[in-house]
Amino acid sequence: MTLANFPFLIPVKRSRQATANPARIMDAPNVSLKRGLLPVESQQRNQSPKMALSIGPLQFEEQWLYKQLRKDLRDDWFPDPKAFCDMIDSGLLARSIRENYERNQGRYAASKSTLFNLPKPKFMLRYALEMSIQDRLLFQGAAAALVPLFDQCLHWTVFSHRYDSRENSRGSLFKPFVESWKDFNGGVRAALKEGDILVTTDVSNYFEYIEIDRLKDTFRSLLPELPIPAEEKGRVRECLERLFEWLSDWSFSSARGIPQNRDASSFLANIYMIPVDRTLIATGNEYFRYMDDIKIICPDAPTARRALKTLIIALRERGLSVNALKTEIIPAGDERISKHLSELSPEVQALDAAWNTRSRWPILRSLNSLREQAVLLISAGETQSKSFRFCVNRLIWLAGCKDMPVPTEFFSEMTKAVIESLPNDPASTTEFVEYLSVVELGDAHLDALVAYMIDPNHRIYSWQDYRLWLLMLRQQRRDERLVAAALALAESGEDNASRAGATLYLGRFGTPVERGILARHFASLTSFLGQRCTIIGVHELPFNPLIRQHVAPYVREDLKGVFLNLRNTRGAYFKELEPPSITKFVNQEVGYAS
Repeated sequence: MTLANFPFLIPVKRSRQATANPARIMDAPNVSLKRGLLPVESQQRNQSPKMALSIGPLQFEEQWLYKQLRKDLRDDWFPDPKAFCDMIDSGLLARSIRENYERNQGRYAASKSTLFNLPKPKFMLRYALEMSIQDRLLFQGAAAALVPLFDQCLHWTVFSHRYDSRENSRGSLFKPFVESWKDFNGGVRAALKEGDILVTTDVSNYFEYIEIDRLKDTFRSLLPELPIPAEEKGRVRECLERLFEWLSDWSFSSARGIPQNRDASSFLANIYMIPVDRTLIATGNEYFRYMDDIKIICPDAPTARRALKTLIIALRERGLSVNALKTEIIPAGDERISKHLSELSPEVQALDAAWNTRSRWPILRSLNSLREQAVLLISAGETQSKSFRFCVNRLIWLAGCKDMPVPTEFFSEMTKAVIESLPNDPASTTEFVEYLSVVELGDAHLDALVAYMIDPNHRIYSWQDYRLWLLMLRQQRRDERLVAAALALAESGEDNASRAGATLYLGRFGTPVERGILARHFASLTSFLGQRCTIIGVHELPFNPLIRQHVAPYVREDLKGVFLNLRNTRGAYFKELEPPSITKFVNQEVGYAS
């Protein structure tokens, strides 16, 4: 097997000139997406040459790599209001990467990530390391070069972020995550026999304690297992060197802590766990893992305790530990197993059966129960459960799908419950905001949201603030209370997510004078998120004199050109949400036939 087996990767051809100057192979600034970068043989077959993007020792099909990036952006903690379409579609993103190469004499210089703190369940915190969109693209690309090769080193009982080699994968790098999660739980359920004992646990602060040098050493130790020629292993080594050079800037510290909520990071974490996986598999017990979620099936309780001890020691050797609160040893048949296999509650299982018919009428008959279950789960504080995600995702679809005749008042009770839960369940803000973004909000709902946002006692999590500002950005009215709060944040001098979201709101609903305040305080911003949002917020101002004097001299290199680019779509502060298709859940032929 060689790199040629992976069609989205285009090995860089070593010409005589490249041999004379090997640095050109790795560092030549080919990021301009010029044509003619495919292997010569493809051009000889009169095929249309594809646009290519150079990243280290490999070149990628441009559109394929952007497709992977867009997938990675879907579940962003800090979603860009325009989904970076202004930078991607115009070629500005590629040009910015090329200019970085040229500016740094043939090396891409990554920027430092920005640290944010996000709420977890029970008011705990996790870190978020936000990167520039250029860094995101290169992180995704470097990982994509490694995934097909190193995925072969993972055991089949590791289910998360596995390479999708199927011909019908539609160009996806990883197997579908929902399908993989179901396979993980189904595999455990199938392997668990009467009399067995299940050890269930997960790794505490999984990404935060991954050691960068140890991760790099793990990759190197696996090179002998790769079934590729030595020359190609050399290119893999070069790719690893670049990746880990960048990770020192992207990580929590130069020593440990890789970015979370990134598909590329989940792949790296899989590689980091290989020594642990192999140690546990060698015990002879059934072993299954999905990211940090680990299940071990043993024949009896003493063996289960021994397996847990082995796991704890193996993790400790990697600088990791189990989460004691989520660790249990459970006999087969115990009702607690259903909880640990993330199964739906009996009530939601009945709803799932109705929706699995894909018939319009059973789905419509289930709607009252669906709403009731969602409200009950919110009141019980179970918004992180699989059952709640099942309910809210279908309610989001119902509210957004124009082909489903659901009256506005149907959502009133749920909407009220969601808004009231914002202070008590901040970790579920993503689900709450996605729901509130598609339902119709009345004056009472909007007033309740504004009251929450302007209350300093509730402004604890800047991430939640940012998501709420984006929600209000999509509304159709200016609220003077929010304008006042946004102005205060703009003038605060702080560079945080609350201010980033507020500048977007003020950009859309503010007067030219109020937007001018955003421009005059631009110099206090250094983060990619803060500057990006403010540039969007002031893009309707004339360049002279405010932008020229107060913005242009302080713009980061990776955001230069954004202001000018946005002038082509003046007045557009966000990308419209695409209405979901009815075919996501309803087979229309079945629906009308039943």
